[in-house]
Amino acid sequence: MNARPITAAAVCLALAACGDIDPQSAAGSLRAQRVEVKPGPIAKVSNKEVRKVAKAIPRAELVRDIHTTPKDPPATDDTAAPTEPDAPPAPTPRREDGKLAGITDAHNAVRTPLNIPALAWSDAIGGFAQQWADHLATESNCQLQHRPSSGPWGQKYGENIFWKSAPTNVGEAVGAWAAEAADYDHGTNACSGFTCGHYTQMVWADTRYLGCGVAACPSGGEMWVCNYDPRGNVLGKSPY
Repeated sequence: MNARPITAAAVCLALAACGDIDPQSAAGSLRAQRVEVKPGPIAKVSNKEVRKVAKAIPRAELVRDIHTTPKDPPATDDTAAPTEPDAPPAPTPRREDGKLAGITDAHNAVRTPLNIPALAWSDAIGGFAQQWADHLATESNCQLQHRPSSGPWGQKYGENIFWKSAPTNVGEAVGAWAAEAADYDHGTNACSGFTCGHYTQMVWADTRYLGCGVAACPSGGEMWVCNYDPRGNVLGKSPY
């Protein structure tokens, strides 16, 4: 699939530097900025320029979690019975409002330059994501943990997770995932050095719907969860 040049709107979003914030200064302080996603005039920039700017973001400033199983998992005590959370109640549908307002547009600002279909919000998937965000905040001390693949809490969708130690916003959460574009090589369909699975899920062409949730952590931070349907990051396939 041929991609148009990525727009300035996508660059702005990937750096969490929309509005009047200069992208170059925002790159060095991604965690510190509080921004709003605003529509504005669109100018075209090259993919090369996007990667150059995105690479300027210090990797220590981005919170990342692992999408693949490590080759050498830690040893476990086979005699210990595995623990699993009790079956959760049915999720309550979640609208795209409050702190989540604009998160669909934020995703689509990254997808549109690639000539792939836009995502639409799903209240049902939003409730599913909110349920897991609440669980991580209240039961897991806001640790970055994906839903298990099976059982009563079993995963049904693709999933991206973001955590920050202080209150944050759509621009920072989605921007952290989008900035992984700098680490993704479409020609080889591989990441270079760092994980880029959050980005590839964001731009997975077959994905049509998303829903997200956000929960406050006891420590004062926030846990953000987005789920995607159909799920992406299928082994052996390119996102677009």
